[in-house]
Amino acid sequence: MLGEKTKRLEQLEKAGFRVPSFIAVSTAEIGKDSRKLAKQAVDELRCSLFAVRSSALVEDAASSSMAGKFLTRLAVPQADLVQAIDAVRDDARKKLGSLKDFSLFIQEFIEPEYSGVAFTRNPNGDRDLVIEYHKGRGDVVVGGEISPLRESIYRTQTEFRPSLLELTNLRTQFLAIEELFGFPQDIEWCLRGKELFILQSRPITSLSRTYADFLNKLEQVLPTGKFYFAKTEVCDVAPRPSKATFELLQAMYADGGPVQRAYRELGVAYVDTNFLFLVHGELYVDKEKELKSLFPSHSYFYGTDYRPRPVRLKGFLTSLNSTKRLQSIRGDLVSMRADLRQRLDAPFLKVSYKTASQAFFDDYILIFKLNLLAQHALIQLTRALPLDVNLPQALTYYSFDLAELWQPPQGLIGNTFDFSDHSPFIAVLGKVKPGVVPSRLPLVEIKQTQEYLRLREYGRWLALRHINRLRVLVTDVKNLSDVNYAAPATLTDISLLVNSRHPLGVSAGKVTGKLVSKPEAGGILVVSALTPDLANYMGQIKGVIADHGGLLSHFAIIAREAHLPVIVNYPIAQLQIGATASMDGASGHITVLKEE
Repeated sequence: MLGEKTKRLEQLEKAGFRVPSFIAVSTAEIGKDSRKLAKQAVDELRCSLFAVRSSALVEDAASSSMAGKFLTRLAVPQADLVQAIDAVRDDARKKLGSLKDFSLFIQEFIEPEYSGVAFTRNPNGDRDLVIEYHKGRGDVVVGGEISPLRESIYRTQTEFRPSLLELTNLRTQFLAIEELFGFPQDIEWCLRGKELFILQSRPITSLSRTYADFLNKLEQVLPTGKFYFAKTEVCDVAPRPSKATFELLQAMYADGGPVQRAYRELGVAYVDTNFLFLVHGELYVDKEKELKSLFPSHSYFYGTDYRPRPVRLKGFLTSLNSTKRLQSIRGDLVSMRADLRQRLDAPFLKVSYKTASQAFFDDYILIFKLNLLAQHALIQLTRALPLDVNLPQALTYYSFDLAELWQPPQGLIGNTFDFSDHSPFIAVLGKVKPGVVPSRLPLVEIKQTQEYLRLREYGRWLALRHINRLRVLVTDVKNLSDVNYAAPATLTDISLLVNSRHPLGVSAGKVTGKLVSKPEAGGILVVSALTPDLANYMGQIKGVIADHGGLLSHFAIIAREAHLPVIVNYPIAQLQIGATASMDGASGHITVLKEE
């Protein structure tokens, strides 16, 4: 019998891929005299240097690769080939107890110009194809002895940053190997001149079949060319909306809707660009379209870093006016507080869905303006802080009296705008404790920011009050998602954009604990998103690490009140559940102290 490693090389060779010449030594032949094996290799391969590689029957299985477990000998001259064969067999005998389930192959050794490893899907669960390499032999790359060069590209990506490799050709070859085996592959390769040699290919063991199929399904609905989609704070109001909820959101951002009316009252020109859309039932924002709704002269797609830039004269004056107005946005806190209080206390009459939704839209003008003012206050506070104090730390100080807090309306259900959300309502400001702001911090800006954040939360109560009334007037509240997995927080055609995401601390504090995927006493909870229902576990957990979420998300605010450390934008697939780690909710740093 032959191990999977050898059989896969035979398949690659048969399919036309360039594989260094080799002879296979089966389990039936493994006890053969090493001198005879060496002579056979010399006679058949006719090369000056050899590689002796293991191919145990337990290697390269779908669920376990056993990567690096067995000995490999590279660049072996003919005179040392017998010794190398004996060394590889002796190593396997020690580790397996016998050689009955062990095979090997002797291969022509290619002295490479470049060598490395390619994963046709990111083993952390993202969509990109990842290549790690360096100039020279590949054993130092797979052995983790160096920090290799790294390329990360998507299947439809057309623009690349400068590279030492011909990425388009390599991508084509690597994806063809994935197609051959029908599953994402971990490929060892090398280049001699422009000739690509495949040294090994095995399945990526960290990906399940169902998740790999999900990624393929996701690729089918993504456009070709440039695109930039993201789950922003807009999406947090209904991450997986029902059909009725999605239609409500579209109406809110449509021309003549409450968002446009709110902007108009602030002197800002907003045009509906239809930037909300669904990917397998998950809500996304088309960032390019969203940008043009306020800044028509700007684009993310000028350059490879996808930063918004003015790229044309048409719409430039509108964009300039939007910038000035939004940077100088102001609100009358006293009158807005009184207006909000009155709207919260106003009785709801029994009306039709159309009338109820219009009442919601009328109130949402004020709610949306409060959101804009809260964001502006956060920006102003950030600029006013000393260099050694970040925003999450500053927001742990509270400058108002508990007696000033309002009580939420009775009977609220849910925490998002989704009609299918029946989770217990959570008031974000329920656990605030008054404190003294250190004199060196900007007291005025902290007080103003806290006030706007408070009003923003009261605005959420008003919105949920309307959603509760609308919920009983609709019949179809089933969400539209058709998959069990959460799609990545950012979808784009340029991997540099996703890879530039940095972990962000949104609630200060330092703790150490076990990484857990379900709430557990003393654990650090690892989740895909900061959903409000996480507040139910705050008495049990030490901290939260999330793939996505925002500084202004409801749970982030709750966490700051409770001094619970929280980090977002972290690639959680890199974390091993069960390991012990320390986290700093201010800096966003995570250190794994002990693997499980």
